[in-house]
Amino acid sequence: MSADTSKLAAALSAFLGEVKDPALDGVNPHFKSKYATLPGVLQSVRPLLAKHKLAVCQTPELHDGKLVLKTRLLHAEGESIESVMPLPESANMQALGSALTYARRYALTCVLGCAGDEDDDGNEASKPSAKTAKASTPTPSSPKAQPSQPPANGASDDVAFPDGIDDSVDDIELSDWASFVVPSGKLAGKRLDELDEKQATWFCTRWAAKREADKPFRLALNSLARAIGLDKKGTPTP
Repeated sequence: MSADTSKLAAALSAFLGEVKDPALDGVNPHFKSKYATLPGVLQSVRPLLAKHKLAVCQTPELHDGKLVLKTRLLHAEGESIESVMPLPESANMQALGSALTYARRYALTCVLGCAGDEDDDGNEASKPSAKTAKASTPTPSSPKAQPSQPPANGASDDVAFPDGIDDSVDDIELSDWASFVVPSGKLAGKRLDELDEKQATWFCTRWAAKREADKPFRLALNSLARAIGLDKKGTPTP
């Protein structure tokens, strides 16, 4: 960040006086909500950024061994401000690329003072996490059984979803499930938040992790299942 940002601040103020929130051209089928896609945001703000001698630069970087997205807002005179957003660790380049797009969209709208999502009045953020829900719900005294083979349909009452490797991963909260993409098959490359209800239910209840590299995607499916309200048998909860 520049020591003096007076020119950048003046340009940003003028920019904010003219910019309009980008059109909500994307739809999240699970939450029935709309959002502005990254191409839509960029198309909306680029002309005004250029008009006011502003530019945005977004780059993935390593900070203390952790991958982050750095977003810089720059002025033609050399002044700048920046923000840093953590990125999820993943060996799957498709999942990482999807997460990067997701992070770029949020960071861009934040630094430019735009709204890229519908306002749910904090309803989603106020929902109890899976850990909190577990803590408040009585659990059997006997430990969960570890299956030797992944359940075929997630119907076991002892294992929430067919993780295949380690059922303890169900105790880990993964909030950014939407940025993960299907790794293989006919729907390969499709983001989890782009699946319809039938497809999402199938993946949540049928897809089992068979390798260590599959764990991140299985975790994302567990979070997706909670987001759409599936119980242990894959049935929507009331």
